[in-house]
Amino acid sequence: MVTSSLHQFFANTAYLHPAVPPPSTDGRVVVVDLCNYLEKIEREYATQQYVDIDAPLYIRIQIGKATCSALIDCGATRNYINQDFMARAGLGPRKSQPTHVTLADGHTQKLVDQCVDSVPVYFAPLACKAVSFNILDTKFNVILGMSWLQSVDHPVNFYRRTIHVRDRRGELVSCTVPLPHPSMACHVVSAASIRQSIRRNDIKEMGICFLHALPPGDQPKTETSDPRIIELLDSYENVFQAPAGVVPDRPIRHGNTLEDGVVPPHECIYHMGEEELQVHRAQLDNLLAKGWIRPSCSPYGAPVLFVRKKNKDLRLCIDYWKLKTQTIKNTGPLPRIDYLLERLGGAKYLSKPDLKSGYHQIEIQPRDWYKNAFKTRRALDEHLEHLHALLERLCIAKYKANRDKCEFAQQAQSLGHYIMPQGIRPLADKVQTIQDWPDLKCTTDVRSFLRLASYDMRFVKGFQRIAAPLSRL
Repeated sequence: MVTSSLHQFFANTAYLHPAVPPPSTDGRVVVVDLCNYLEKIEREYATQQYVDIDAPLYIRIQIGKATCSALIDCGATRNYINQDFMARAGLGPRKSQPTHVTLADGHTQKLVDQCVDSVPVYFAPLACKAVSFNILDTKFNVILGMSWLQSVDHPVNFYRRTIHVRDRRGELVSCTVPLPHPSMACHVVSAASIRQSIRRNDIKEMGICFLHALPPGDQPKTETSDPRIIELLDSYENVFQAPAGVVPDRPIRHGNTLEDGVVPPHECIYHMGEEELQVHRAQLDNLLAKGWIRPSCSPYGAPVLFVRKKNKDLRLCIDYWKLKTQTIKNTGPLPRIDYLLERLGGAKYLSKPDLKSGYHQIEIQPRDWYKNAFKTRRALDEHLEHLHALLERLCIAKYKANRDKCEFAQQAQSLGHYIMPQGIRPLADKVQTIQDWPDLKCTTDVRSFLRLASYDMRFVKGFQRIAAPLSRL
């Protein structure tokens, strides 16, 4: 955040010029050359940058129950492991193979007479490879050399400092350990301390830097790498398949018990934008294809709306608020959050299951199906997509149309508006009615006029600003 802001700040120095000191009676105020001061800040920032081009490259691996950061060394011809990490991983020397090791200075030689072959190494939850190591006492737990790097199953990019391994599904998974980039030295001071320093004349120079606060990104998903858990999840692969078809019979079925004497509420369809309409059509087609919804003639009909997810996708929601007000509530207490958190205290392994499309996996009693109906625009203005299909339906149903009154054009008048490919605009006589509206004499007249004018507010730019004086009345 600091880096991008400073670079953008420095990029604008071409448009700056030395400040001309204005006449001032205060001898303590000093006007400096802003360009020179920015150059000084840039030099100071350069000394605090973390140069990672020569930093070691590590990847996270797991052998048995032990994990470590393995060093990637393209100058090593073999793979090495030290004895301390072997003990933690539960490994022992399996083979004697004397090997001379020449170190980086080109003179010192060591004799390695022990090694381990075909050690299962987990680079990712689903990526396990057999690697052979020579046993060498170094400060690194594991060193992966050219005997491992030359494989095509894990491409390495030293420029971008990335390493990928191929898992059992054939997909490339990143396993690089990110470098700990320290932040710039930054001392946070309060306004009171600055005020006191100015009074004591303790400040020699003062600079201002404008920062842009970025929203925190989504945290990456935490995945287990324990081979036992991976094996257990693989054995229940059918549990993680996407649901399809109707909900199977279960011992418990949910229902909606209504209060006595209530009538189905009347609710209007919510307005949707063009993006929401496209997503709306696609999701309805998907739900119909899966058999999770079906056409209904129910007296109930809740409106639908869209809510943004964290990833900015649109989630289809059904507003059952009015149905909820007519439902007899279940007085069973909900579990307290603090009690649940206390039960998790001290747990080393946590499981957080999540149902895929969980709302559609809840079984409703058949007698209450009609209460959960919802209404959409599709039932009103999207009966058929093509004129040919429309005429075919009329022919099958043996309806007779008046051809003289039918309109087939690129624009038409409907419901008091001109409908055109370029957009929608109100009819001229409707606009004239508003223009010829009689003078307003009381508060009731103002309210009536605002209600009429607000109907076409989307056609008037800055309508809220124009109507603000009338709204205040």
